[in-house]
Amino acid sequence: MYRLSEDQVLRRLHLDAVFLCMLATWTLVIKFLNPILMTWAEVERTGEGSGPYILWDFWWVPHLLLALWLWKRLTMVWEFGMVVSVVEILIILKKFYVFLQAPLAPRYGAPPVFDTFLAFHWFLNKVMVLFFFILLLSQLLRVEFKAVLKKSSR
Repeated sequence: MYRLSEDQVLRRLHLDAVFLCMLATWTLVIKFLNPILMTWAEVERTGEGSGPYILWDFWWVPHLLLALWLWKRLTMVWEFGMVVSVVEILIILKKFYVFLQAPLAPRYGAPPVFDTFLAFHWFLNKVMVLFFFILLLSQLLRVEFKAVLKKSSR
């Protein structure tokens, strides 16, 4: 495995921060905005609605904090990134295990079509988050990433 230059590491860390912001935005849209808009559309169409079926999740907060810390390379960003990555990976693997036991089971108390829609988007979101945090963890475990983050921490 070849070593990356400091400039290459900094560019990858910048991309990681951008992707974390995208994941946080996607999470907010899928779990909060989408259910609210679907309920609004249901009320507009039928005159009644039983939602919104918000998927309460606040992992977007540590994702945005990690993005900010990576951009600014603040003190303890390497440690924070390691903890968030490992915890996210473990939680998502546990959620996948539970989900795959009964993938078609109703989950949100929503009408069946809406429940399936939410479950599908939840699953896609988790796949992307898992992929990203495996990638981030593998980067943070590289010597050059740790060296850059420890050296440039403010």
